[in-house]
Amino acid sequence: MWIILYHFLMKIMLRFLCIIITGIISGYIGLLLFKNYPIHTAEQIRGTTGKATDVAG
Repeated sequence: MWIILYHFLMKIMLRFLCIIITGIISGYIGLLLFKNYPIHTAEQIRGTTGKATDVAG
């Protein structure tokens, strides 16, 4: 019984490790793709000052 439990836990740990590695690789790919991409705020994209009265009026 302990052998079955051990193999089950090893499968869980292996899957967890694969998920972590995939996340790290995806993060580095995103870093390389968007490294020189300028960051804009929502106000810059909308072209507003951020006041609700301007939108309603």
